Amino acid sequence: MPIYSLRQIESMWGDYGDVLISGMWGGVDGVGQLQRTGPFVPPISFPCMGDIVVTNESRRLLESSGLTGFSFRPVTKEHIVRLDWHLWDQTADEPKEYPDGGEPEGYLLDRPHSPEVAALMGDLWSVMPGETVDVERIKVPTLIGVELRPIMSTHDGTDIFRARGYRHTYVNDAARNWLEANFADWVMFEPVTTA
Repeated sequence: MPIYSLRQIESMWGDYGDVLISGMWGGVDGVGQLQRTGPFVPPISFPCMGDIVVTNESRRLLESSGLTGFSFRPVTKEHIVRLDWHLWDQTADEPKEYPDGGEPEGYLLDRPHSPEVAALMGDLWSVMPGETVDVERIKVPTLIGVELRPIMSTHDGTDIFRARGYRHTYVNDAARNWLEANFADWVMFEPVTTA
């Protein structure tokens, strides 16, 4: 059975685009405390590797999808700033504006939190895949140095899942097809070698 790693689309402006599309986690523990632009929020986004945030409408779609293996947790909108980047020319080589300090995080950290913009966004949710598969760690000559290979004989058969002890989110063909049909502009998939 083919397995894929679920990821955010390649952003149009590198790290700047990543911050604009998905934001980032903040707060004391960095879990579920979102810093991002608004009021526009993509239907699905990835503020950190393996983490998935969806809008209310996307949650409803996922709940009615028939896919298995995940639950939802509310996201705290810790630091939301007004920036309508989605209205910029998405085909341009560079973003319409850069943060004053030059770092991508500046889009968020250099601007004040806006409770009004946060309210306009509606509720946001973390998708919480179950950790339902063991992995084999294989040393490879890359920057990361280790490849994780899901051991599918240990998997419980769910459609969206994580490896025990790791944050990578995996999907099977059914989940990939559904996610492509509903969120094609925001997701991509990388084939995974299994053990």
